[in-house]
Amino acid sequence: HRLLESANRQLHQSQTELQQQTDILQSILDSMGEGVAVADELGQLLLVNPAAEKLLGPGLMKESPDAWAARHGLYLADRATPYPPEDLPLTRALRGQPCDQAEMYVHNRANRASLWLSVTARTLRNKTGVARGAVAVFSDITAHKQAEQEIRALNASLEHRVQERTAQLQATNRELEAFSYSVSHDLRAPLRTIDGFSRIMLEDYAGRLDAEGIDNLNTIRMATQRMSLLIDDILRLSKVTRMELRKVEVDLSGLAAAVAAELRSEFPAREVEFACQPGLVAHADASLMRIVLKNLLGNAWKFTGKQPGARAEFGRYEAAAGPTYFVRDNGVGFDPAYLQKLFTAFQRLHPAAEFPGTGVGLATVQRIIHRHGGRVWANSSPGQGATFFFTLPAD
Repeated sequence: HRLLESANRQLHQSQTELQQQTDILQSILDSMGEGVAVADELGQLLLVNPAAEKLLGPGLMKESPDAWAARHGLYLADRATPYPPEDLPLTRALRGQPCDQAEMYVHNRANRASLWLSVTARTLRNKTGVARGAVAVFSDITAHKQAEQEIRALNASLEHRVQERTAQLQATNRELEAFSYSVSHDLRAPLRTIDGFSRIMLEDYAGRLDAEGIDNLNTIRMATQRMSLLIDDILRLSKVTRMELRKVEVDLSGLAAAVAAELRSEFPAREVEFACQPGLVAHADASLMRIVLKNLLGNAWKFTGKQPGARAEFGRYEAAAGPTYFVRDNGVGFDPAYLQKLFTAFQRLHPAAEFPGTGVGLATVQRIIHRHGGRVWANSSPGQGATFFFTLPAD
């Protein structure tokens, strides 16, 4: 009798513990936002939580999973083809085939509900590895799919806008090419005429002109020659904007040395000490980088013209953002308050009579560096020389 009472107490305790575990499990399933369906090895449903019925529709426990596609409106991702019952994630898992994040579209005509689900299913096995059923978990991904559709629509809109913008840029480039041709041919001819006749007047009629007349003709010639240089610089600025980039490994040190040699040949009376850091190589367009160095080193030569012991330097240092190149001189420098104007075409910080030029060179440098994906800036103080920096991102 005592043994029977003890056995009854143990049974009652086990039943109580089992019921507590069942209640906990049921509470967890009821509180889940994801739907859960469990079937035995024969495909009979053992458990469906409230979230599953909220997502798929009521009455799931009363029917076979094979009937879900037709009754609850399950479709493939095309939203038109009914989901084949044999390919349902739970059915596949019952065959021992795991299924990860299978997408299905649900359109329940009864309650006019439409949503997207992601379903993951796994085979349930006992301790010996024998299949005893399967479990499927349903997640509502409607918001995610809507965001995807919005992104696709936005991308399509952006692509259309890019195509329109590209067409506009192509039209602008054609207009720019026509303008460049006009400038090159239609403006040069009258300038050559003005300069030529002014020179003839000076050569053939100098004896009939007073000093003021000769000065005026010389002023006309200087103005036409300056205009010709300005046209050349405008055309170069236009050209570097339209040129196709041909990036190769460029020996910048060798390029800078060659430019310095050209400047020494062009200005043989100048004594400029030039220092160049050896072994500087970058992936860039060689012809455009020659223009960059020609302008920067040319400025160094020009603005050290009144400086005893003139010096120019080309080098590189490693910065947090990557390699940074520089051209430094000990010339007249400039007021940093005017730094914003420095890279704008036709803006000059020194009088043309003091330092000749058209004010286009640094604008050309900036466009070339920007086309390479880099940036350019400068640092200076009046009388303290100037340093120009630029970066060339590695591709």
